[in-house]
Amino acid sequence: MHRTVQLISYFPRNLIDHDPTDASASLMWNDGIQGFETQSINGVKVGLNLLEQSLLIMREGKISMSITTIEKSFDQVFEELRVALEIKGFDSSRLVKDSPYELPERVVKLGQPFNTIDASALVELYSLTQNVLTEIFSGLPQASEVRCWPHHFDLATLVTIVPHEDRKQMKSIGFGFSPGDNGYDEPYFYLTPWPYPPKDQLYETKPPAIWNTEGWTGGVLRAFEIDSGTKEATVTEFFRTGLEKLKPIV
Repeated sequence: MHRTVQLISYFPRNLIDHDPTDASASLMWNDGIQGFETQSINGVKVGLNLLEQSLLIMREGKISMSITTIEKSFDQVFEELRVALEIKGFDSSRLVKDSPYELPERVVKLGQPFNTIDASALVELYSLTQNVLTEIFSGLPQASEVRCWPHHFDLATLVTIVPHEDRKQMKSIGFGFSPGDNGYDEPYFYLTPWPYPPKDQLYETKPPAIWNTEGWTGGVLRAFEIDSGTKEATVTEFFRTGLEKLKPIV
């Protein structure tokens, strides 16, 4: 899915005026399609249904075209998306396979061709993340909108504690969910303070949450270590405690 989501990110990245932060390519979770959708361009969005593994062309919220990815190559699906957008009136020559980042080799190998996978657990976790982050941070002016960043395929919000034009100089805490990466090859929730506090200032986490201090500093809560009956409450407590405890020390 990490490779597939790159396909829909090309739509806003190529057809919206250049954004050096690549924020235009960020995606939104949509429970209605059980997946992600892009920003709207002239009333059109491109979505990805994770369960059906299909790309969706949507106009004014209604699905008008669907492109399955199963048993197709990345290039084949890209070409079908390009043709579909041309039918919808877009200049398809502007749709190119470029990204301002490099994907891990294990991700690049996906989509040769795309295989059928069961994404039901992943859909549940993304949906839970969207609900919890919205509940906690929607009323906090310092929090960014909840977005999926196709580079890492994570769904997150960033709470700015001390703003600064130079992002490296600002103080912030990120809260989100990752389906897995090079550091943790499994889904996990995270919170990341910036700048990283000294290790001796980190508060004691409530198990099964831990602190990651190798390569980056942040709280980690592995999704499959949480009791299924308390998942939402556990994730909510993990994020709320992080905001309360980290805000004074970043």
